[in-house]
Amino acid sequence: MKEYNISHPVIKPITPGSAVSLSGLFFNRVKATPDKIAYHYYDLVSKTWKNLTWSEAYK
Repeated sequence: MKEYNISHPVIKPITPGSAVSLSGLFFNRVKATPDKIAYHYYDLVSKTWKNLTWSEAYK
């Protein structure tokens, strides 16, 4: 089983009032942490684990 490093610096939480909607939550996260990993997924073609940052997910 893969182990994850979860000792990340504290990021100011996005509150429901500041996000307003699910899409607002996404856009706030892109703005706050564009270079942080948003998704970690297994690519069946290359048979490797890959990461997608928030800014890549936005694009």
